[in-house]
Amino acid sequence: MESKTNYMRRLLLLPLILIVLTSGCTIDPGPIQATGPGVVVKNFVPDFPEVSSTEEVSFIALIQNTGSNRAEYVKAEILGLEEWELVGYKYPECASGFDLIQADAHVGTSGEIKTCSWVYEAPQLPPDISLVYEPVLRVYYNYMSNTVSSISIVPRNELRRLQNSGQSLPVDVKSSTSGPLTISIQTEPILSFEPRATFPVTITVANNEGGIACYLPDCTKNTNWNKVLLNFDLDPMMSLVDCSDMELTLYKGKSNSITCKVEVFDIPEDTISKRTISVTATYDYMIEKSAEVKVKSSL
Repeated sequence: MESKTNYMRRLLLLPLILIVLTSGCTIDPGPIQATGPGVVVKNFVPDFPEVSSTEEVSFIALIQNTGSNRAEYVKAEILGLEEWELVGYKYPECASGFDLIQADAHVGTSGEIKTCSWVYEAPQLPPDISLVYEPVLRVYYNYMSNTVSSISIVPRNELRRLQNSGQSLPVDVKSSTSGPLTISIQTEPILSFEPRATFPVTITVANNEGGIACYLPDCTKNTNWNKVLLNFDLDPMMSLVDCSDMELTLYKGKSNSITCKVEVFDIPEDTISKRTISVTATYDYMIEKSAEVKVKSSL
């Protein structure tokens, strides 16, 4: 017959096994690390990789903005240390929110780096027991991505002149910001035989960094995941026919496209004109990075 001591030990080990299975877990899809452009976690480590029960541990993170726009309302939190006690943190703004300035190529500065630090007390473990915890640092921030496309409008007389001189149609000029989401605008030079013309424009938003884009203002709710707000800004002599500012859902969190009709009016008869289309996505973005620390009993 099993002794009472062995029986009690088995009961004690059961919740510890559950801790091993659940420690460090986060809601799907798990650690979502990003390497840029945008905000990245350059480092997230404990000050000691192995500690004893009830010993204090500092978890230190270095967070940097590697994109071309300011990152706003950056917040950081640690998941997976529910059995630990939070003693305090050195930088309270890491929990309340801070901004990170983008790099400036003209001045030669890199994106701003912020240090965040939390102090936890390791849990009390029974004798002869050690556990490995895998806490996850989750970072939220607000960002804006933008693309501007300059579209050429070629009237009939100018088209004939180009053809007769062997010249090709002008190339559209595009500029884009650097961030976790990219926006592309697909169209062709417009060939117009009237003072007005309507043509299709396809806008594609792609998530390149492996994090999660969220519809403002709350990234903590998964019902807001994989959504962005699109804003359109057109040349004064252009208008959207069948689109307006909208919420766009990224298919499987990766990308999505919409096609809009744009009307151009007051087109010159004898010269190529340029018209601009600007598309901006505003969103929250969420990234994660995991660490590892081993806790052993103090006896």
